[in-house]
Amino acid sequence: MVNSVFILAFLIFNKLLAQPYENISHLQSSTDVIKYHIKIEIYFEQRTIKASNEITLIKSPFNKDFVEIDFHDNLFIEQISSKNLSLDYSRKDKKILIDVSAIKSDTVNFIINYSGKPKTLGFEGFTFFEFNNQKIVQTVNQPNYAPSWFPCDDDPADKALLEIEITNDADFVSVSNGFLFDKSEQNGRATYHFKTVYPVATNQIGIYSSDYLVKKENYTTTNGKKLDIEFYIFPKDSEKALTDLSEINDYIKTFENLFGEYPFVGEKFSISEIILTRGAIENQTMVGVGRDLFSGKKFHEEIFIHEVAHSWWGNCVGISSWKDIWLSEGFATYSEALYFEHNFGKSALVSYLERYKYEDLSGCLYEPKNLFSKTIYYKGAWVLHMIRNLLSDAVFFNFLKEYFSHYKYRTISTQEFENFLEEFSNRDFSKFFDDWVYNDNGIINCSYNFDEIDKKLKLTQNGYIFSFSLEIKIIYQDSTTEIFTVEVNSKEETFDFPSFNQIKEIIIDPDSKLLAKFQSVN
Repeated sequence: MVNSVFILAFLIFNKLLAQPYENISHLQSSTDVIKYHIKIEIYFEQRTIKASNEITLIKSPFNKDFVEIDFHDNLFIEQISSKNLSLDYSRKDKKILIDVSAIKSDTVNFIINYSGKPKTLGFEGFTFFEFNNQKIVQTVNQPNYAPSWFPCDDDPADKALLEIEITNDADFVSVSNGFLFDKSEQNGRATYHFKTVYPVATNQIGIYSSDYLVKKENYTTTNGKKLDIEFYIFPKDSEKALTDLSEINDYIKTFENLFGEYPFVGEKFSISEIILTRGAIENQTMVGVGRDLFSGKKFHEEIFIHEVAHSWWGNCVGISSWKDIWLSEGFATYSEALYFEHNFGKSALVSYLERYKYEDLSGCLYEPKNLFSKTIYYKGAWVLHMIRNLLSDAVFFNFLKEYFSHYKYRTISTQEFENFLEEFSNRDFSKFFDDWVYNDNGIINCSYNFDEIDKKLKLTQNGYIFSFSLEIKIIYQDSTTEIFTVEVNSKEETFDFPSFNQIKEIIIDPDSKLLAKFQSVN
């Protein structure tokens, strides 16, 4: 179980790391989309689509004459209309500016009809693949590729309800967010009609369509509700895939116990096999997993655990902007460690986190240059672990449940997270967040020397000077032990350990509570 495989997968398939990931105008940020109703006809052989999106939204209070929508210029707009009224519009810089001045109400409803060949961006956007005679249509929206196949307000803070109708050749099984409301067939074509009960961000909307083998299971939540669990698998991979997916119920149960009931119980939890090298993508209620991750031997269990955890962190509790991505990926990564702790004990968590210390964790957690870097995943997980140890286990796990309950189906910024944490714990975390979240200070890096005669420990911080509580375990010659907690606030500190017993060994940070490296220079 090497989680670096997951990160490597993102680095391989996400060619978006150096690209701008947020271009939300003031007009857009003050607009509130209520619902999208997408109808999309897929023509696999021609690699084209014909679609419409009916958008219901509340106008910006600052400008009630215009609405701005994200939409790439790779698709042709046939018409924009509201009821029987044709609306004027202009297109520029992957935006549509729509004149809605003739609609006097604050809530507007309009339909954008469009067609053409979606622009493929590697694995991102709307793509057609054929691999070993396996045909598949799939989407990857993160972070900003949703407008490459449907017009929307591509602001992660603007969640909306979704209704989506997918029409493809009848031998294709189609899946999207929410629950399957209806399926119909006509003239060799099949339409799958999905609806959501819960709001969804545009970056988490998805379509998968292939000649899937469908496997369905039932799960009972901790509150006694019935949840549909669905797997959409390439027929050739079914035996391996179903073996790897056999523990999904256990993952969900663990996180329900830790965080709260599965948040989309009125819809489903599904996993679909897709073409994504060794990557996976957490669309709301419908995870996409790259076919190479199905080994039949559970080699990539931590990736499945990670994606299940996103149901709580990233999907249900969303991010206000891509600047806050660590609140999604850091939480999901720490949830991996929490799963192993919950099922195999504290030592499993410690060993899982320890490996992350030796990665390159440079860069800021907040407003990162690279959205999917190891820093976001690994350092994000460690920051949560350090918060846990500052609070105590009891307080921390109560905090997680309260945090999840409070922000359920909403979005949150890093500042809001800090404020909620401080209010819940009744303590000041401002310096901690400055040190670990808002600035790129690396990790704690210390060398130390223990004088056995004077029984003094000299500790030197190399690099940025952090302030932290440090546990030091003393092992005496008679095998008794003692743990001291000291405060470190400067570059060099000296600590006395007077004792009548002869000291055999000292262990710095014995329970791995800190994202730190300690090197003896004795």
